[in-house]
Amino acid sequence: AQGSVITSSGTPAPGTQLIIKYNVASGTLTAVADTSTPTLGPRVVSVDRHGANFLAGWSLFNQQYVLLAQFPYPTGSLNVGGHAYDFVRNLIYAEIPSANGSGPPVLHILDTDNLTVRERINLPEDLGGRSVFSSDMNTLYAISDSGVTVLPVGSFASAHRVAAEEEQLQFLSTNCDNGLLTQTLHLIDLGGGHADFELSLPANTNGIQISPSSGTTPAQVTIQVDPTAFSSQSGTTVVPLSISSNASIGISSPVRLLINTKSPGQRGIIHSLAGEIVDILADPSRPRMYALRQDRNQVIVLDTATFNQVGVLRTGNTPTKMTLTRDNRYMVVGNDNSQIASVFDLDSLTATPFIVFPGGHYPRTVAVSDSAMFATSRNAGTPAGVIDQVDFANRVATMPSTLGIFDNSVNPDSVMTGSPAGHSIFTAMADGTVLLYDDSYAAFEASRKDLNALGGSYSAISDTLFMAGGNLFNRSMVQEGAILGASTTSSILVSSGSAVVINAASPTSAGTAQRVTASAGVGIAGASTQTIEAPVTQSILTTPPVGQIGETVLSFLRTTASINNGTTIYLSISGFTELPPNFDQPTPSPVVSSLVNMADGGQVAPGSLIVISGSGLAASSAAAAGLPLPTSLAETCAAINNIPVPLIRVSPSQINAQLPYEVVGSANLVITSPGGQSAPFNFNALANAPAVFRTGQAGSLTSLPLIYRAANNQLVDISNPVHPDDILIIVATGLGQTSPPAVDGAAPPADPLEYASVPPAVTLGSASLQLQFAGLIPGEVGVYQINAAVPHKIGAGSQVPLVIQQGGISTSFNVRVSNP
Repeated sequence: AQGSVITSSGTPAPGTQLIIKYNVASGTLTAVADTSTPTLGPRVVSVDRHGANFLAGWSLFNQQYVLLAQFPYPTGSLNVGGHAYDFVRNLIYAEIPSANGSGPPVLHILDTDNLTVRERINLPEDLGGRSVFSSDMNTLYAISDSGVTVLPVGSFASAHRVAAEEEQLQFLSTNCDNGLLTQTLHLIDLGGGHADFELSLPANTNGIQISPSSGTTPAQVTIQVDPTAFSSQSGTTVVPLSISSNASIGISSPVRLLINTKSPGQRGIIHSLAGEIVDILADPSRPRMYALRQDRNQVIVLDTATFNQVGVLRTGNTPTKMTLTRDNRYMVVGNDNSQIASVFDLDSLTATPFIVFPGGHYPRTVAVSDSAMFATSRNAGTPAGVIDQVDFANRVATMPSTLGIFDNSVNPDSVMTGSPAGHSIFTAMADGTVLLYDDSYAAFEASRKDLNALGGSYSAISDTLFMAGGNLFNRSMVQEGAILGASTTSSILVSSGSAVVINAASPTSAGTAQRVTASAGVGIAGASTQTIEAPVTQSILTTPPVGQIGETVLSFLRTTASINNGTTIYLSISGFTELPPNFDQPTPSPVVSSLVNMADGGQVAPGSLIVISGSGLAASSAAAAGLPLPTSLAETCAAINNIPVPLIRVSPSQINAQLPYEVVGSANLVITSPGGQSAPFNFNALANAPAVFRTGQAGSLTSLPLIYRAANNQLVDISNPVHPDDILIIVATGLGQTSPPAVDGAAPPADPLEYASVPPAVTLGSASLQLQFAGLIPGEVGVYQINAAVPHKIGAGSQVPLVIQQGGISTSFNVRVSNP
């Protein structure tokens, strides 16, 4: 859409649409003469409660007539569709037919700032004009095909709408876990009630069992995957799980089942991230990375130490690319369905005033040099795009009439990026044109078109070397060669004269990663390494629901980033994949030398915390981010008697883990790492093997047993001896199985407590202590607590033996007992 403000006395051109505003206070009329493709249909205007924003046809404007957001792919039909603001719930209800839409009419429930779709509701027929609310704002009356449709919007919140709490579920098979893979799907009724549901898979899907496949919400659904049914797949298979309900008024989004059967030679760690992720960016000043989720109009902020989500930023409609200002203080995001660029303060993770673009200009990419900021924009109603110059201080963009000696007419499928030193801005276009802005001369100084097409990854490697789709260009925009192995479908990360090139034969295959030394077109390729998942190689402009409103494929996609001193992150089917810095280095085969309990280095029992020592156990070091404990860390897993082992921490020489509760008697351990599989390590697991942790410290004393006096909650030592009538709290491992049964790697609950199945006996000298509790500490995997009462009559001494005996196995140590 394009517009210009005219007064009430002005005369618009024939065929121009008018948006007229009446100011009650001043009694004046102003109007915007609007030209749009297609026409702003349906012919309906809706205004928010305060008159700050309004919807006209398929466009959302503010009072200054800035187009904040629009419905993608509108048909422009004047007599189909409609919308209305819900002042009470701060929502918009709208039916806007789309050019590539199909199926029955759908009412979209949207956010009022950027038209993000929250929910979809089935309509009995198409709306066709004005909608009005009842006085209590609980009923919406909308003109429709047959007359008037009555929508009880006040009761939508309590109406049946079946949904899954999870957007996608991962099933990761390893050589340590050859059994069925199990995940739980939680189905709820967003209305808070009980609604029927039915789950279905595509026809001829094998290897997946769902129980129950139908029922009533709320429900926990167990999904089991037989990895052998997918063993012929080297990458990740995506299986959509559809949800239907007879009682639900809403349209349920399908759940993606992501099934990966990793072999030992495949490198990489998959991190699940749902949605249409179209850009990824590392923060050079903070331990963060950013992922642009287009279907939710969000920037997802992730902590690079744990990859946990730490924030969400709301963008305009259909965000496309992110960039940082030169001081790394602000992030600027282009939007394909908003005539604004979103701006965020990264110190506070808050939105700041947006950049307003000329009417009809939709910024897709923004680039920054030391003294200039430019954007490539889609230009509404024309086949060509333009480059706009941004005044960041005043948050406004203007279109230069020319780009120096070049016409300001570019391919709309273009990208821009600034060089690391800030001295130039490189532009690559899908038609093969490349363009360079030189900050020293404040001018666009070079442009060439030696190729028929460009696409894929792009980068300004330096002020003199640039890359698009693996092709290298010098500052004169002359092609100087190509990065070996790269193509328009490659994910490529270029830095410090080297490149990581990630390819895949198909989206569902495994990828291959290769490090290439590149300088002015001369390349030396390293060994090729197979990766766990294929990279994403194209960007599709969509708005939810995916597949319902059409799509436009963009040629360029930034899919890689470098974080944490050399770790490569690339967008992949499940979200993103982490490749360690040494992914292309030879990894030794794992060798196990010992397995002992973590408390005192002795024997082990079911549920014990254990320490595995050896060499080549992992390619790098990593620790579990939370509970339940994972069974794979840093591309390493362990299996005991073919049972996967919950892992706490891994390194090349040591693994801290929990012995599964199922393991008792003769057992063998096998480690699988990028270097292969270890030979079986044989050991014996006792039913009970009590061991007290020796990690206590009091003053200069270290390695004290973890025995506390409940009276003061301090460790027992020479200066804090045991007293008559004390309650001793002993922290241990190895007390074996529990009642009710504990779950491997999971945090024990506080209710019910999980008691040791075989109660231990505790003696202090010749006196027996009364056992008050022996079981797992809530929230602590594999850590047991013994509470024992000291009798009133107890012999004193500086070296009194305290003995814990369980199932014929005992452990002991001396403590000081004072009997004043």
